[in-house]
Amino acid sequence: MVLAKEGGWGKQKKGKKAKRYEIDTPLNRVLRVEGVSEEINKRFMSLRDNLKIIKLTQAIIKLQRELDRAYNKKRRLEWASELQ
Repeated sequence: MVLAKEGGWGKQKKGKKAKRYEIDTPLNRVLRVEGVSEEINKRFMSLRDNLKIIKLTQAIIKLQRELDRAYNKKRRLEWASELQ
């Protein structure tokens, strides 16, 4: 997975050079540890293969929006009560 330096996914071009940053996931780090058994590695890889990244990302975005709305509503109510 590649992350651009200043937000967003992919490459960020600066002049003629493109800076790329590799992100190492916690799963990949666990898979490289020698003390982890082959059976556990296979189970982790099976979980990873069945993970639906797009649906997970969409669910996270939806929940973030709901949290933002609830927070903003609370702040508006607090502000209105201070005016009274």
